Amino acid sequence: MSRGHEILETGKLLNYEGLDVVKIEGNLIKIFSHEGIKKYEFKKCVVFESTKVAVENKVLKVKDESFISYDDFEISNLGGRHTWLAPRNGYDSLAQKIYYYTSERVPGANYITDCVAETHMSLEEKDGFDLSHSMVRFAVERHLQEIGVKGNFMKFYKNGKAKFRKPKVIHKKRILKRVDNNEYEDCKRVSFKKMSISEILNEFST
Repeated sequence: MSRGHEILETGKLLNYEGLDVVKIEGNLIKIFSHEGIKKYEFKKCVVFESTKVAVENKVLKVKDESFISYDDFEISNLGGRHTWLAPRNGYDSLAQKIYYYTSERVPGANYITDCVAETHMSLEEKDGFDLSHSMVRFAVERHLQEIGVKGNFMKFYKNGKAKFRKPKVIHKKRILKRVDNNEYEDCKRVSFKKMSISEILNEFST
């Protein structure tokens, strides 16, 4: 401890419920959340995501903010109790990523019950239909079909072909996250890097 502030060491995980904003002032990181205010000293800070981070650094280039939506769905009638389904990791904006998981809303379940889809959008696209949760639902249904999830078996047609009931995909909620796209000037203590999670892990794992 130093002057009432914790000294921040490499590898320290800072995770707070209900995060409001992070302020970087001088050699101090101030975290404002539902847990109150926490302060940490640091020698060098690298900012990978500047959203909700207030810095003293000069803005080099002002860019329009964008958004990431996280749509949560209940999924059922999958033709069996799948313990794993292949995620989607695409390049287009609509449902760019889809992850399937087991939710606690189904007591005792050890199989896939829900999924979350990540969609990237501009300010102009935010309230449009093309990237709405309805379109995301269609994308989830299409992905389930692509990975071979046919739904519950119903019957055989006269020609011997099997008929399946479509998987049920019900939208539960959407969380919208603002993304700060401004470019900031590096300084002695604070620098900025735009990297994906996998790039960050690869570079700093050693």
